[in-house]
Amino acid sequence: MAFGVALLVGGEAATVSPSGQGLKFDYEPSGSLAAIDVTATKGRHFNRVLNFVCVGPNPTMAPLPVTFPQCSGLYQETRLGLHPRVKAWETAVGIQVTIEAFDGTRARGTFTGTLEYFAPGRPPAGLRNGTFDADVSTVGGG
Repeated sequence: MAFGVALLVGGEAATVSPSGQGLKFDYEPSGSLAAIDVTATKGRHFNRVLNFVCVGPNPTMAPLPVTFPQCSGLYQETRLGLHPRVKAWETAVGIQVTIEAFDGTRARGTFTGTLEYFAPGRPPAGLRNGTFDADVSTVGGG
């Protein structure tokens, strides 16, 4: 499993590339529609979480690639320790996800978007060149 993204926050770049154990791709089919929930985490004392949730065409019923144009998302950095610190950016519809390959057990694709800081006054975070390649967990539906 692989996941990577260049994250630009106020012109500063960070990379979120968790190991395979930190990547989760949940798929919930419902007829011709589907919901996907992708979460990647990395770190122990400095944790980064990137999550996006989309509703759109069922990738098993639509020709690939399938694009989810308005996904919600969250990026959060948490520093644990004596003086813990949390920073978070989010969006209701600011991420676009494209599934390029999907067979019901594995999904591969790309994503881009912009996340706003949860409190005013901080620059947005731009997601660029995001990729994922993950095993799929099917949740309910059918």
